[in-house]
Amino acid sequence: MGYTKGPWVATLGMSGLIRGIRGEGGKNVVNFNGISAPASEEGQDNARLIAAAPELLEAARQALSDLEWIEKQKAGTNMQASILILRAAIAKAEGK
Repeated sequence: MGYTKGPWVATLGMSGLIRGIRGEGGKNVVNFNGISAPASEEGQDNARLIAAAPELLEAARQALSDLEWIEKQKAGTNMQASILILRAAIAKAEGK
């Protein structure tokens, strides 16, 4: 993977609004070009979602593995819809 290792954290500007996202070792992941993320509630929520990306990707990978295991072990279970959604989300995150 070519992305900065997590966890990622949102950094606040002097206004108290999210100004950027930093990864492992304080490495800059996202900088809102010297300005904060949009001050709207939606803009701040979007910035927090970006900061959670590494953990969400890892959770998706684990959930996919668990669902695939359940489907193989327990006859009659149908996890295909969830498996397909997780595979697509993971592929999108990985640029595939």
